[in-house]
Amino acid sequence: MNETALFLHLRSLDKSQCPADEREAKSVRDAIIGDKLPLVTSVVRRVLPCLGLCEHNDYDDLHSEGTIALIVSVDKFDPDYGVPFDAFAAIRIAHRLRTYARDNASLGSRRAGISELSGQDEDFGFVSDFADDVTCRQAIQNALSVALQKVEECLSTQRDMAAWTRQRRALEMRFGQNASLLAIGLDLGISPEAAQKVLNRAFDRLRPHLAPLLDPEL
Repeated sequence: MNETALFLHLRSLDKSQCPADEREAKSVRDAIIGDKLPLVTSVVRRVLPCLGLCEHNDYDDLHSEGTIALIVSVDKFDPDYGVPFDAFAAIRIAHRLRTYARDNASLGSRRAGISELSGQDEDFGFVSDFADDVTCRQAIQNALSVALQKVEECLSTQRDMAAWTRQRRALEMRFGQNASLLAIGLDLGISPEAAQKVLNRAFDRLRPHLAPLLDPEL
């Protein structure tokens, strides 16, 4: 059974109230999770150095978080999203790892070599985590494109539109050109600190529109 057929079958089992179907759904779900566990390992090892963390000290904690993200991904995935499951799960795993590392004080005290990114900006670091992965990069670009369109549909005043023009420019420089806050600030005619605030407002606008690829609450 191919991936699409497998998940469609799982979704149909989830809708059933028959005890036999519930048992089969659990069996299918457990099999998928077991088969995809190497994906967690791969993403953890990809993200660890980006977070300035050490595999020797931090691997187990992040692997546990990544496994939780994998389980949730299996429950939330729908073939109609038009994204392969591995890309869908990998992006969600990376996002959860970054959120966990940002919010966990014990990890934060050990982190080294982190750039100028603020918590919110770093929260979107998953975009650069998959810069060399064509499938994940395409999935992220598609999700961001949809989110940008939804944001623009919600703009109601000239003031909002003017603010969003600056915010979108900052986003394009950060993720399209890997520009620093200094470079973004120079382009917009503001300080690096003000550039970070522009990015943070842009992230606040985007976050609610990035489901199902990301959990907005994370």
